[in-house]
Amino acid sequence: MNFVMQASVLGVKKFKGNIEGTEIDQTKVLVATPLDESQGNALGLVTSEYRYGTSLNFEKFKDKTFPFFAELSVSMTSNGKTQCINLVDFREIPEEPKKTAPAK
Repeated sequence: MNFVMQASVLGVKKFKGNIEGTEIDQTKVLVATPLDESQGNALGLVTSEYRYGTSLNFEKFKDKTFPFFAELSVSMTSNGKTQCINLVDFREIPEEPKKTAPAK
C-alpha cells in the first residue's frame, strides 16, 4: 500500500557494515509520530523509524537543517504480524514566514 503524508523529519541515520556475518547497508529516517491519545494514557509524539534504502540515501539529507517539515511518499508492508513503513521519496515543504503583528 502506497500513500503520501506530511510529517516532521527529526533526523536520519545510516549504517553500512557487517554484523555477525550479515552485510547491512541502510538509511533510516526518524519521523515525529503522534501517540494514540484516545485511551487517555498517552500524550504527545514519539519518533518512528522509516526505512529509506541504502546508506547512499543519507547524502540527500546533508544540506537539510533538522527538524524540517516534508511531504513523504511511503509504502507499507507487513509480514502478517508487524507492519513496516518504507520511505520511497520525500520533498521538503518550506516553512511559511512567521507573520508579525501589525505595529500600533
